Amino acid sequence: MKVLLLCNGLLFLGLYVYVFRVRYLLGFQLAMNVTTVASGSVGLLYGVLLISLYPFQFIGITIATALISMGVGAAFGALFDYQTLLKGMVQGFMIGVMAPMLGALATGMDLFIWFLQVVVLILMGLVFFKLKRA
Repeated sequence: MKVLLLCNGLLFLGLYVYVFRVRYLLGFQLAMNVTTVASGSVGLLYGVLLISLYPFQFIGITIATALISMGVGAAFGALFDYQTLLKGMVQGFMIGVMAPMLGALATGMDLFIWFLQVVVLILMGLVFFKLKRA
């Protein structure tokens, strides 16, 4: 599980670097979608993975996940404009608060974690594909 956290962090760092390079080519609608996908995916994955690693630290995991996903939303949103920054932070907060709840219900279900991982990889692939075409 800790390896998944590290790999996902590197994946989103790579996405951030790529979006940073092409940010002037993107319209505001695509920028909002990229920010929403990034903050939501980080919040969902980190919330479920962290609560499965530390199941008795629910409050701390919820706060940490909300702050991490808000930070990712702010970082991606700051590349574009204030509205996108605000959207990324709100999306990150909402997913960051809800993901540990979902993870607490799915504790011990590795199939669910791998399903989430595959869904996030598909979403990231769609984002990369759309950014290449923009």
